[in-house]
Amino acid sequence: MGNSLGGAIALHLLMEAPERFGRVVLMGPAGGPFRATPELERIWGFYEDPTLSAMKNAIRWFAFDEGFIQDRLEEIARMRLEAALRPEVRRSFEAMWPRPRQEAIDQLVVPPSALRRMGHPVLILHGYRDGIVPIETSLYLMEHLPNAHLVLLGRTSHWVQIERAESFHRLVRGFLKGEL
Repeated sequence: MGNSLGGAIALHLLMEAPERFGRVVLMGPAGGPFRATPELERIWGFYEDPTLSAMKNAIRWFAFDEGFIQDRLEEIARMRLEAALRPEVRRSFEAMWPRPRQEAIDQLVVPPSALRRMGHPVLILHGYRDGIVPIETSLYLMEHLPNAHLVLLGRTSHWVQIERAESFHRLVRGFLKGEL
């Protein structure tokens, strides 16, 4: 199971060691070509102004309707800010996403020829209003993966597993049981 960057990592692992996988679930995955969205660019720029306000904005961009997290936004932002300000976290982030960052995205793309060889059942879940990783990435994967199922969830952004938790659990359970 891979979410966002984790989706691209899962696909690269599947490419390198297919025998280690049975079924694959991807959520708002990178791994297909896309241009960095304004929201993603601003998230990447977090360390230019690492404040509580900047962290709150970043968290808001993950949700289609921030109302469902509004009562916990302060708590979540403080917890994430504390972790983000640890020197080793910042160092890792900056090493993983050096400038120019679009090149880092481009390196995550799995070539169509590799995707076509991945015969594993793959469930792709993507928020229709994802402002972080656009749905075009999942459409690209759907086009090239021979045994993929794509579910686009309306009124959902990058947090499919949180914003649509009930649907997410039902779909993943059904998929892992072979019912999809």
